[in-house]
Amino acid sequence: MKKNLFLLFPILLSLFSCELVKPKNNYIEIRIAPTKINIRTGPGINFSIDSSGNLVAGEKLYVLEDNNGWIRFRVTPEDIGWSGWIKKDLTITEQDWLSKQQIKADKEEEKRVKYLSESGLLLEMNPQYNEVFVNPLIWMELDFRTKEGIGKTLAFYCGRKKNTNLNWVDIKDGKTGKVIAKYSENWGFKTID
Repeated sequence: MKKNLFLLFPILLSLFSCELVKPKNNYIEIRIAPTKINIRTGPGINFSIDSSGNLVAGEKLYVLEDNNGWIRFRVTPEDIGWSGWIKKDLTITEQDWLSKQQIKADKEEEKRVKYLSESGLLLEMNPQYNEVFVNPLIWMELDFRTKEGIGKTLAFYCGRKKNTNLNWVDIKDGKTGKVIAKYSENWGFKTID
């Protein structure tokens, strides 16, 4: 019995002392297809279009190989079979894609805030203090969901203008200065009576 334990001890020790190794990614980088792109069966236009179809705009590509301006990719990091080819300069890096999406979202947000101002609802904004002043007569006519959406837009606008991730806003009566509603990313929307 002691002999068996003596032989078993080194095996147990080696099992418990080995490091857990995180599996290595089997791709080089992640790129994005910004538009619809034909997939090829090889690295060049002389190769046929792949029967799987096209990439859609925004599709994430896990690059496996870079060959003279053409990349071999998969659409999920775990794929082990199928791969396709596309011209690398038709794609962009994941970081560039995210930056473009943020710029697009910022422009949409600016449009919504401009509309609120032009409609007469939004009278004044002080993003540095996370406060906005609204026309109380127009505000009172809005339903809860609309007010909530406006609150969210204004909270994110204030957070972006301050370069923080603290997205909240006090919505104040433009005539009295009294807080009539609040929106916070963490707590949601609340009207104040």
